[in-house]
Amino acid sequence: MHLKPPMHGLFAWNCLRSVQKFIVFLLAVFAQSTAFSQVYLLEDGRPWNVQLVDELDQEVGGWYLNLGITGIRVELRTDRKKAMLVKYVFKDSVANNWVEVGDWIVGVSGRNFVEEFEDGKFSEAGARGPMEEFSRALEQCQGSGGNGVLSLRIERNGKVQNVSVPVGKEYGSFSSTFPFNCPKSERLRSELLSYVRSQIDGEGGYGDGNRLQGVAFAVLALVNEGGAENIQMATRIVRFLAEKMVKRDHLDPGQRGGSIWGWLVAGVALSEYYLATGAEWVKPKLQEINEYLMWAQYIHYPAQVDFDSNHVKPTPERSWIGLGGWGHYPGFEGYGPISMSTGFGALALSMMQRCGIEVDQSRHVMAYDFLSRATDFRGWVNYHDGKIHFQGSEDGNGRTGVTALANQMCLYSDSRYRDSLPLYLEAIRDLAPIFLDTHASPAMGTGFLGMAAFLDPAVFREVMDENRWWFATAHTQQRTFYQQPGRQLGKTTDTRFSASAVAALILSLPKRNLWLTGKGEEFEAWVRETHPNNLRAFDPFGDIDRDGKSNWREYIESKVTPPAISPNPASFSRVPVALSSDSITMTATEGRSPNGLVEYRFIEVTGQPGATSSGWQRGRTYTDRGLEEGTVYGYRVQMRVGNFVGQSSGFLSARTQDAVGVVISPNPAAFANLPTPTGSNSVTMMAVEGVSASGVVEYRFTEVTGKPGGTSSGWQRSRIYTDGGLLPNTVYAYRVQMRVGLFEGESSGFVSVLTPDEGKQVTVLESQPFTMQSGWGYRGVLGLGGFDANGADKLVVVVSTENANSECTTR
Repeated sequence: MHLKPPMHGLFAWNCLRSVQKFIVFLLAVFAQSTAFSQVYLLEDGRPWNVQLVDELDQEVGGWYLNLGITGIRVELRTDRKKAMLVKYVFKDSVANNWVEVGDWIVGVSGRNFVEEFEDGKFSEAGARGPMEEFSRALEQCQGSGGNGVLSLRIERNGKVQNVSVPVGKEYGSFSSTFPFNCPKSERLRSELLSYVRSQIDGEGGYGDGNRLQGVAFAVLALVNEGGAENIQMATRIVRFLAEKMVKRDHLDPGQRGGSIWGWLVAGVALSEYYLATGAEWVKPKLQEINEYLMWAQYIHYPAQVDFDSNHVKPTPERSWIGLGGWGHYPGFEGYGPISMSTGFGALALSMMQRCGIEVDQSRHVMAYDFLSRATDFRGWVNYHDGKIHFQGSEDGNGRTGVTALANQMCLYSDSRYRDSLPLYLEAIRDLAPIFLDTHASPAMGTGFLGMAAFLDPAVFREVMDENRWWFATAHTQQRTFYQQPGRQLGKTTDTRFSASAVAALILSLPKRNLWLTGKGEEFEAWVRETHPNNLRAFDPFGDIDRDGKSNWREYIESKVTPPAISPNPASFSRVPVALSSDSITMTATEGRSPNGLVEYRFIEVTGQPGATSSGWQRGRTYTDRGLEEGTVYGYRVQMRVGNFVGQSSGFLSARTQDAVGVVISPNPAAFANLPTPTGSNSVTMMAVEGVSASGVVEYRFTEVTGKPGGTSSGWQRSRIYTDGGLLPNTVYAYRVQMRVGLFEGESSGFVSVLTPDEGKQVTVLESQPFTMQSGWGYRGVLGLGGFDANGADKLVVVVSTENANSECTTR
């Protein structure tokens, strides 16, 4: 079997280098003639006219966009692309007395919306337009600098007015690192898990039985969260899956077979549950799933499929189409093998191997080969393996995410599986703006793409930042999440449960309690080292020598306590970043050890042309040179003290720039600290540090509204800029741009900020002196949240009294 078939898929990465740019050019031309979009509006009225069946949404009357905890539902109209039409307001919501059905929301925070949304099926634009601008305002008013009041510009009966919706500050705003170190994420996760638990019936099922993807992600979220209550509920669900979804009579050769999805969901959910609990009753069920998947797999595709109803008809010269895959139903139905169920199947088998289930390696590899044939040169996984589609993959999130996870979880010693992961992660980075768009099931897209992105911290950060709008607006006043419509209409029988389960899972990923997201890496490395001939099945709870303790546990307990080294695993203080078209640089977090001098080693994991790993070195920075332009490389870092070698970090990827001369990174520029009021008449901001091998980086901050007092900076070397002389209670907006010599990078998107009423508050950078007028009080000082009294930070307060009644209160 070849993982990489000739002339397409992963094998063709080098073969297609000469045509890659041309194809990308064609895609760009196609994109210009096809709208970038928030949603895909059909002539028959979908998605707005879809009737929802969820109890909480039945009264709404259509599948509209939710505006966060305001309780407002809106639709987007092509005749007014800078506005949102109010279609429903929940009676118990904070907006009920302020917003009416038929209103047009034309702006926020005292200004009109700036960007248009676009309608169309193919997209790379994400939520740009009114939804994204609304989400920023919603978060800003709930954050530390807000007052809990959302200002909306409403057009009613032809007249524009500003209304104030009291959303409160109960939830606050997401941190810049969410879901890491984020109180809002923790609160949402707790509420969502409570909701998910409340929806599971006494047997462990949910709804009409057709919401299996949501149930799968519910199990993963509960197991990842841990704790007796969550594990108890996960037990109820997996018992339901084992008893209701896994039925041995489906193996009867005379049957055409039931739906494959229940078996796939059960395979992954029961495996992760077993790896968390060691419950012995699970293993016989996993063996049944293994047998069923072997029976249902397409291994003689032309003989298995009823061609009268199948639209995927392989010709003799393309007889490989469909081999090794799974379809919705095993044979005799119109779809045949598809990538989504095949990726799910490959992943389920890899998970079951970790539970001690013996999997037929040749059959398992056939599934991986199918996925390779379905992968184009960008790493996007197409609907099936019969044809590579270059016109876009607007619904491919779930397929790409599950394929990335399946390759990451492959236990076989052949490195080709995990070596393909950087390409899939690069595709996931590309797919970040269309996070919601998965054919048939948005839950699968968001869930699998989120978990796969988590394998690379840089990719995960980009996915989360790109979809911050969704986490803000899908959150409802009923303390659930809501499935927003997108470019793929998907299934709408479940608008609350699955979206809430997936959101809970993604927000809980920092706990790292799932083998899918790295918990079992040390075990897997031990298996490869100690049992290289038995990779197809090895149970962490197995007791081969029958002494009452698992062999894995005995190994852990027998390890000699190693020298202290911190951090362990190692990590990057500066992630890999391209310096030019042929070099990438990175810096390790400083290692500390009482046992001696710490050394560092940087390991390149992709094996792409020109890639080189460092030897052991004392310096924390490494630059890999001689690389190919426009190519993705991946790196790990590791530390040692004497002969003791610590655990390596997860790998992070970076792409070298195309050969365009001067290179500057990041490009476009970005804000490290968003524009923030430092008084009623001034705003301060800070740019992300620019990196370039071509010279000194300079920065320019541009005020884009033209409001009175707003001033742009000239080019300057400082990353900090304060715009003074502004008007109180006025919205200003800023972009940042970088240059090296005469080469100017792309500017960031603009960020808006509302100056406070005069004499109300002052916000400071942590290292910046500030002045307060008499009577402001300590509550007027914002921006010191990062002050560390136990560390090396110093806070100097100088008080100059004006009269004997002045007071100074500190905390």
